[in-house]
Amino acid sequence: MSAVGGVVLDSTALLAFVSGRPYVAAVVWHAVEQGVVLVMPAASLADAQARLAPADLEVIEVLVDLPVAVVVDLTRGEARQVAAVLAKAGQPDCLAAGHAAWTARNRGMPVMTSDPALLRALAADIEIDELP
Repeated sequence: MSAVGGVVLDSTALLAFVSGRPYVAAVVWHAVEQGVVLVMPAASLADAQARLAPADLEVIEVLVDLPVAVVVDLTRGEARQVAAVLAKAGQPDCLAAGHAAWTARNRGMPVMTSDPALLRALAADIEIDELP
């Protein structure tokens, strides 16, 4: 994580946290200790929650409730901008990734993901923190 201000967690990073992957857990707890913002686009959060077993929803709620966590809504105007990113990349079915890429670009933050190829296809200019 190279940005002092924060990191965007896409749905793959959220799922990695829930599954207990060490790298994302270390980033999250470091963020809590240092006051680094963890940004979760609402579309990514919804995508991750839809993929979780009911018992795992409590884990993601712990993450969302952290004092450094910020869930970014997708407003009407932003939806139009995210849709343009998806259309330009020819990826209309990737709303969660598109919202993450758009959020990272607009906030000037890196995005943590296990799917860097997709995010680079959506926004080649964003910094990516690839999950090991």
